[in-house]
Amino acid sequence: KMLFDAHKLFQHLPRVTEVTHADGKHEKFVVVGDLHGQLPDLLYIIEKQGLPGPGRTMYLFNGDFVDRGTHGVEVVTLLIAFKLAFP
Repeated sequence: KMLFDAHKLFQHLPRVTEVTHADGKHEKFVVVGDLHGQLPDLLYIIEKQGLPGPGRTMYLFNGDFVDRGTHGVEVVTLLIAFKLAFP
């Protein structure tokens, strides 16, 4: 169900999105580089920077989520779950 819901959400999003942090809805804006399937790295970043969501941290993930690491499925599942919870 999560994958179907994500597909519905993503198919209606533009390929390029302008992101602003000046709206005052988030505490901070964090840009995350390539994760390469490294779940421990993702969990460390979330632990140090905070959970995503309104009034909390806004994240921008730069791609290469799952291409090399041993926990690619877990990384992409967590990122999709965050996107569904906080579109």
